[in-house]
Amino acid sequence: MPKYDFYYVMNEGPFIMEVCTGYTILAENNKMAMKAAERLANILSESFTLRCGFCLNPKPNITVKGIDRKHYSNIQPQIIRLQIQRNFNSPNKLFGYPVFTDDDFQDVTESEFIEGLEKEYSDHMKTTNKVCLEFECISYGVMNQGSK
Repeated sequence: MPKYDFYYVMNEGPFIMEVCTGYTILAENNKMAMKAAERLANILSESFTLRCGFCLNPKPNITVKGIDRKHYSNIQPQIIRLQIQRNFNSPNKLFGYPVFTDDDFQDVTESEFIEGLEKEYSDHMKTTNKVCLEFECISYGVMNQGSK
């Protein structure tokens, strides 16, 4: 039976980070894996904390931490994809709001991602005395381990 990695999609403005949680799902196919992922996401919402952020000190960097509160252990989540939104003028609308697709985002390296975050947020963070900017979880997904 195929194995699927469970991941979260984290967002801050035009910046997207896909983070593998370290949890694995066994399922016959992608559709079944997504059904299991829905159940897992509900379970993890009560016992797992994923924190992703952009920090300026000691030098600009991305932090990713996972805490399993039920088992009192730290988990080492891995960033699997970084993207920056490049197109903001989507002709597709839903309830009057633009709908964006994967084509509106560009895969970038970690250094390009950090550079973009620094350009976008460092002045604001310095004037408001913010040390770290937290990303928000917007969705989850699965990735077949055989397709890596």
